[in-house]
Amino acid sequence: MAPEALAARWRAAVPEMEILVVRDPASAVDRAVASAEGPVVVAGSLYLVGAARARLVDDPELRDPDDAVPA
Repeated sequence: MAPEALAARWRAAVPEMEILVVRDPASAVDRAVASAEGPVVVAGSLYLVGAARARLVDDPELRDPDDAVPA
């Protein structure tokens, strides 16, 4: 589902909730973490969740081999 269509459904279901569409995953995570008053939930593909996790947690074991820093 397109992000705008999903946002429209949420706006219809919960009109008092602020719904934003942020297409860049890193920007979306940064914005959510900066404004959250509780947990931030990322839902979507494993690629999206992996990108969000990489933004929040630097785990050398999870880096792509091309991104690894030589020892």
